[in-house]
Amino acid sequence: FTVVGANALFGACSGSSVAGNIVFGKLAMPELTRAGYSPKYSMGCVTAAGALSTLIPPSMGIIMFCLIAPSPIVYNGQNMQLSVGTALMGGIIPGILTAIALCITVRLIGVFRKGSIPPGGGAKVPFVEKLKTLRLLLPILALFVLIIGGTFMGWFTATVAGAFGAVAVVIYALVKRLPLKQIAHSIWESATMESGIFPIIVAGQLFGAFISATKLADTLARLIASVHAPAFFIFMLVVLLYIFCGCVMDIVSIIIITVPVVFPVLNAVGYSPYVLVICLCFMCEIAGLTPPIGMNVFATANALRVNPSEIFKGVVPYFICELAVVIIIALFPDIVLFLPRLLGAPGM
Repeated sequence: FTVVGANALFGACSGSSVAGNIVFGKLAMPELTRAGYSPKYSMGCVTAAGALSTLIPPSMGIIMFCLIAPSPIVYNGQNMQLSVGTALMGGIIPGILTAIALCITVRLIGVFRKGSIPPGGGAKVPFVEKLKTLRLLLPILALFVLIIGGTFMGWFTATVAGAFGAVAVVIYALVKRLPLKQIAHSIWESATMESGIFPIIVAGQLFGAFISATKLADTLARLIASVHAPAFFIFMLVVLLYIFCGCVMDIVSIIIITVPVVFPVLNAVGYSPYVLVICLCFMCEIAGLTPPIGMNVFATANALRVNPSEIFKGVVPYFICELAVVIIIALFPDIVLFLPRLLGAPGM
């Protein structure tokens, strides 16, 4: 549960699922292994929980999606432009729902896979000590306010917000008198981990370019667009398309190739554009859990120096869980629309 909650908080600062996979692969797995948790399911949890970064703002996936989606959009008989701020707000409740669903999945694994979770869930920590540790969250919350508040207020763009966040973290480290050698080591380790995943990203994009050149994904997307069926049936066809694409393409390629085709189709059959942003972005992340490309799986495997096949085995229950969340959001769109409407966001 702690890994899922920590990923949610980290997602509020980073916006990158791959970053979450690398960070928590390094931080959480040694502790989980030491406490007696199943390495297979623990690595699966760390990998799947990274998807929370796509739902909880600031989300790079949502921002990219809003930039690529066709514009203007016709919804409820009116022309409208996708608002990045509104889309980011719409991801908060789905993010919380996904975190809860992942926690339930962890519990179910513990019930049905005996020995995967140690008796008692590990070492007991006094309640008073837990309360004291909450103060350690204040810097994270302050960073969240800086990034999200600055973006919503129009002080800087989402990309610049990331730079502000990085500078703020370095300043905080200096204020806490963290040794310069340790700061430099952290920067070097971050660069090393990113350089390790970069060839995988390049390979995934090259393979995605090959699939794009064959027109396979585009043909499937247009085939779905030609189907005359109930809206939910068409939505499920798109879900299957994304699962297939995730097997052979990286997340960026999926968004670039499929969104211009499937987004207008689903919008035309009655789905809210903001519900589609959240659902399709989430599907892109879920696609990152499928073999053989599985960008998120490879990121975690690279950070832990393990065979990706071990993570693919352990991530299956979490994959099913997140897929179920996407379907629930499609069936109950107010999960996405409630908060933006409550706050009077543009486009509502």
